[in-house]
Amino acid sequence: MKYRKRIAFFLLTAVCLFVLPGCSARKAITASDFTTAAEAAGFSAVESEDESTSATGTVVQMEKDGISVTFIEYSSNAEAKEDYASQRS
Repeated sequence: MKYRKRIAFFLLTAVCLFVLPGCSARKAITASDFTTAAEAAGFSAVESEDESTSATGTVVQMEKDGISVTFIEYSSNAEAKEDYASQRS
C-alpha cells in the first residue's frame, strides 16, 4: 500500500514539474511580432476592410489563399472588453 502511494506521489510530482512551467511561458505579442510570424508562414499584408471592430489601436490584416487573419491591439482594456461584448451579441 505504501509503495503505491509513493509511486502515485512521484508520478503526480513529475507531471506537475513538466506541466506548470509551460503555463508561465506565455507572453503578449506585438503587431510587429504578428506580422513577422505571419509573413514567415506565407501570409501577405492587405488593407484592413473589416468594419466589425471599433478598435482605435493597431489593426493588422494578413491574407493567404483566401484565408484572412486579423491582429487587433486595443488602446485600452475597456475598449477591448466593449468590442468583445458587441461581437458576442
